[in-house]
Amino acid sequence: MIKKWMICSTAVLTCALAAQAYDAQEFMRQYKDTISIVETNYTHNLPISGYEREQLFKKEFLMRAAEFGPKELLDKVLSLATSPMQIVQEDRLGRTALFYAANGEFVDSLLKRFLSLETARGIKVGYAAMNEGPAAPGPKAQRFLNKKDDEGATALMILLRDGKTSAAERLLERGADPCVKDKDGVTPLHMAVLSAKDNNPDGLKILQKVLKACPQNITAQTKDGQAALTWANKSAFSQAYDMLSKAAEGKISVQKEKLSWEGKLRAL
Repeated sequence: MIKKWMICSTAVLTCALAAQAYDAQEFMRQYKDTISIVETNYTHNLPISGYEREQLFKKEFLMRAAEFGPKELLDKVLSLATSPMQIVQEDRLGRTALFYAANGEFVDSLLKRFLSLETARGIKVGYAAMNEGPAAPGPKAQRFLNKKDDEGATALMILLRDGKTSAAERLLERGADPCVKDKDGVTPLHMAVLSAKDNNPDGLKILQKVLKACPQNITAQTKDGQAALTWANKSAFSQAYDMLSKAAEGKISVQKEKLSWEGKLRAL
């Protein structure tokens, strides 16, 4: 079935936005006390109490800051983190702040801070010390990047669904798995179709990249037999449909890029 991702049909992105409880202005109003804590501690470098830290890292504030707050605020919040576990905290949907990143810069901020905290703890993340050569990617870094929510969707999938093409593209570049499936068989390619709503150029661009990164998903179907091509057809996304049709017919060449985890994380 097309399930909740496609319940709104061609208006799915509008529906996703309408489902949000508040906008940036409401975020600033609702969390004004917590934001004040951040600003005060950041400006004066004051000790932060256990209660204050709980407000920052256990009450979904980090997720909302990634979604609605200005990047400067997110960076200040991240600077107060003392453990990578604070960056990978989950909300009631099983999602981390990475699922809500507003754009590519927010993705970079979250990943950089996570990696710096991991490195500070003496954990090799993505690559070994310079004199030791490459090493296997850190398991925590992998879990953070490709963590699944309660529905089995990854941050890459949710960002694609919500039309956050810049954030999705950056996540893909950093090593997010483009070949995963959620509990209903939905893939990142299905979600990328939603980003191509109204033949949006940025959406078509990320659709092409997801297709190139995992060409085998052109034949992947949901539990009720819906391929990404079917979604494009049902939603009348003509250019997305044409792109996927040509790929399915073998008229264009799509190859999976094989970039190492070490190179992707080193690029940070």
